[in-house]
Amino acid sequence: MCTSSTRCPGWGRYADVEALARPVLAGTDDPELVGRVTWALAYALRLLGEFERALAVTGDALAGRALSARWAARLRALHSSMLCTLGRFDEARSAAEQAEAEGLRAGDRVAVGWALFASAVLARHHRDELARMSLLERAEAVVGDDPEAMDLRLLVAV
Repeated sequence: MCTSSTRCPGWGRYADVEALARPVLAGTDDPELVGRVTWALAYALRLLGEFERALAVTGDALAGRALSARWAARLRALHSSMLCTLGRFDEARSAAEQAEAEGLRAGDRVAVGWALFASAVLARHHRDELARMSLLERAEAVVGDDPEAMDLRLLVAV
C-alpha cells in the first residue's frame, strides 16, 4: 500500500498531502478552508487505498469541526462512499441520503452528485442495475460541466 512514508510511482504527490494538510487544519477554524483541506486529505487517502483513514478524516471533520453547508454535504457524501468501500452499507445509505439532502439545501451540485454516486454504489451492491444506471445518469446531469466535479464525471459516465 502506498502511504505518506513511501514513494508512489504513478500517483503524483498524493502521498505528500497529509504532511501539507495537517498543519493547515490545526491552524484554522475557517469553515471553507477546513472543508476544502479536509476534502483534499480524505480524497488523497482514498486514492492511496487508505480507506479507513479517509473515513476517519471525514468522520472527525463532520463530528468536530465547523464546516460550511456545502463542505459538510460534500464530506458526508465522500464519507458515504468510503463506508460503501468498506462494506458498511447500512451506514452508507443513511449518510448518502443525508448528504443528498444537505447538498440540495446548500445548492451544491457537487455534493449532490457525490451523494448520488454513493447511492449508485449501494444499488450495485444490491444488484439493482436499473437503479444504479438511473442514479449515475442523475449524478452526471446534476454536476453538468462544473469544473469541481471533473473526477466525479469520469466515475459516473455511463
